Amino acid sequence: MATRTPTPTPSSASAAGGGGAVRAITGTGAVTAPTADLTPASAVSASGADLNPASAVSASGADLTPATAVGALGTELITVATRVARMGCCPADVATLSDAQLESFQRKVADLQSCVKTFAALGAGEIARRSSFEAGYSGFSRSGGHATPEQRIQSLTGVKLDEAREAVRVGQMNIAHENAAAAA
Repeated sequence: MATRTPTPTPSSASAAGGGGAVRAITGTGAVTAPTADLTPASAVSASGADLNPASAVSASGADLTPATAVGALGTELITVATRVARMGCCPADVATLSDAQLESFQRKVADLQSCVKTFAALGAGEIARRSSFEAGYSGFSRSGGHATPEQRIQSLTGVKLDEAREAVRVGQMNIAHENAAAAA
């Protein structure tokens, strides 16, 4: 029987916190069960590790809050993802949204997709840099059995080759822009 990871319902993802319910989707349908508080401010992993970005600390004790660990882009990604998740994490949640809320939800999803594409381009640019012609067969892509960075990205992510090419192009532009800014 296939089981999907539980997702917070609006009651458990509310800003007020408190106990709530999660939906576990199984082969026989949705099951609701009591659970601990799953608000972003109190999120913990299955191992008990604190997942609250505001309290992140590395093993060495260094501050890893979004502002220091991932910069403005990472903070934006976390913020947008949290906003989407608070509006609904399953079809039943989204079905309860008003027309205006549904429109807002879809706009937030588009914002999230934009943030994710930015991260994908950063990774693609680095894959291309490490797969330079000069690196030969020891380069990132060729050492993984792929002739081009785009093919390696396609293999890693499952995107179409055109999407991989676009991510590489944008990623390389980001690297060139950063290098030009550093040189200035």
